[in-house]
Amino acid sequence: MMTLKRRLSLYTIILTLTFVTVTTAIYYFISLEFLKRELSSQGRLIISENITVLETYFQNTRAIAHSVGSNQDLVKFLLNPTPSLKDRIESEFLNIYKKVPLVQAIRLVDSTGKIRVFVKEGKILSRIARYKNINLKSKTFFQQAIAYPGRDVIFSNMERGKLPVEKSFCPSMVRAILPLYHNDQRLGFLVLNIWGNKIGEAINGQEDAGRKRSFLVEVNRRDKKRNGIFLYHWNEKYEFANQFHTDYTFPKIYGEKLWSTLVSRPSGVLKLRNGDVLFFDTFSPYNDSLRYWKVCSILNHRYFYGSIMMIKRSYFVILFISLVLVVFLSNRISDSFTKPISHIVEKLEFIGKGNLEAQVDVKGDYELQVISSSINNMTRSLKKYIEELHESRKKLELMDRLSSLGTLSAGIAHELSTPLNSIIILSDLLSSSLHGKDREEALTIKNQAERCVRIIQGLREFSSRKIDDKSTEPISLSSVVRTLVPMIELYTHKKTVEYHLEEGCYILGNRVQIEQLIINLVLNSADAVSDIKGGKIVIKVESSGSNCKIIVEDNGPGIPEDVKNRIFDPFFTTKADGEGTGLGLSIVHGIVKSHGGKIEVNSTPGKGTRFVVSFPGVERKNHENNVD
Repeated sequence: MMTLKRRLSLYTIILTLTFVTVTTAIYYFISLEFLKRELSSQGRLIISENITVLETYFQNTRAIAHSVGSNQDLVKFLLNPTPSLKDRIESEFLNIYKKVPLVQAIRLVDSTGKIRVFVKEGKILSRIARYKNINLKSKTFFQQAIAYPGRDVIFSNMERGKLPVEKSFCPSMVRAILPLYHNDQRLGFLVLNIWGNKIGEAINGQEDAGRKRSFLVEVNRRDKKRNGIFLYHWNEKYEFANQFHTDYTFPKIYGEKLWSTLVSRPSGVLKLRNGDVLFFDTFSPYNDSLRYWKVCSILNHRYFYGSIMMIKRSYFVILFISLVLVVFLSNRISDSFTKPISHIVEKLEFIGKGNLEAQVDVKGDYELQVISSSINNMTRSLKKYIEELHESRKKLELMDRLSSLGTLSAGIAHELSTPLNSIIILSDLLSSSLHGKDREEALTIKNQAERCVRIIQGLREFSSRKIDDKSTEPISLSSVVRTLVPMIELYTHKKTVEYHLEEGCYILGNRVQIEQLIINLVLNSADAVSDIKGGKIVIKVESSGSNCKIIVEDNGPGIPEDVKNRIFDPFFTTKADGEGTGLGLSIVHGIVKSHGGKIEVNSTPGKGTRFVVSFPGVERKNHENNVD
């Protein structure tokens, strides 16, 4: 038969291998999904940034063209070409070239294609006598400008620039062409050559060869030679295949299938043969549905999927290492689990024999600690329950004695009433026949005897009431307090008691229970100030909105913070054995709840305690006779 230790070892091996396999697979697929989303987010962000670069470039170019074209001297010169206007425009164009780094050349061209003013790279070519002027009538970009019916800026194809007299190409550029009108008559065009390599520099400035690469491709259904050419590429030899007579076009480099997909969609994601991912979007600078650009960015899959590939490769290594470690550690794990169980069983046998002092002390896994703690709590609760049974028996005996004491006090009150009344009558007769100091002493005897009668009467009334009576009636809180004054003075002998009783505070309640509540609160305060010189108790009745309050406060030592939350618990007391039952405040709490009220305790150690009891108030409704 397999032992618990061996079974645990086997289960540990199986569960660990299963856990490693499942968690590795889950981690792999979650990481893969996360990286796909991250890759997609990065690609969209890069494309968005590149589109922003292009939009900014063309917005700035358009703004420059409109700013230069707003010069009215241009239209005046085309209407009346005078040498002074020509000199002024040439100087203005030269100043613009110096201030705006994007500008490569500025030309003022009439409607026939003849260049009237020409500034290029800091030189005013239209002022050079030997410079041979070029007519732009045959140029494609000029023919497009002639055919354009609007008044906004149009842009030529992006290409490498070269004049017939030059041997090499300059960096790429775009021509911004602004039609110039006089009323509704088009007089000519302002042509600005804008450096196109600024686009490449902006995109290249964000490049990270190990992570991603970006490029621009032109889709041109009007000119087959330009269809699929690279306008910008990190490998410069791929750029402008139409001008350099190479076949470095997108279909040749990346394949016809990807090219077809690229052209057929406005934006999207393509996977390349080497595993890299190509993101693309469309940008239209030409105002021509047959000519537009594709903004592309290739993200290196090795950069993004490197950690996933490492997890995939190291999976079996992880599995083998896990198996070795589990076999090695399973025996120790089994021992660490079975030893605490044996300890728990041993302690339970002690507890079963009645030894409630036995404690289970297990240091190990959380579950075993919970079991240990539960067993210890059970034994403590059982021990406490047995102790409470003994304590409850003592309390019941004490309550029975108190009941007998109440009966006895009622009998004594009855026996003392007659002699006290005789003393009152005789002292009254005696005082009528005396004068001066003798008369005052006789009256003092009478007053003290009357005080004794009132106290005895209060004891008689209090002991004769039924505490378990549940009947309620509208009662005046101030009247109840005044009725209890003799008893309060008896309990608070030689202590100062102040009364602040507001009239008109009526509640619906049981008079006997409210009296019991007040007496218990006063007794509690009297005990608190019993050993204090200058002890003082204040009893208040006041209204607060729709509520009526009874407030009993003293200047005693206060209630410690650690026992404040327990003062209403039955049988809880801080007094020495035999000095208190711990039932007074518990009874107060029960009376307050049964009347729908609320009790609050505010106590500061060393400064005193304040009990505030609130009851819902009721209207008086002519119940004075019942109350008073």
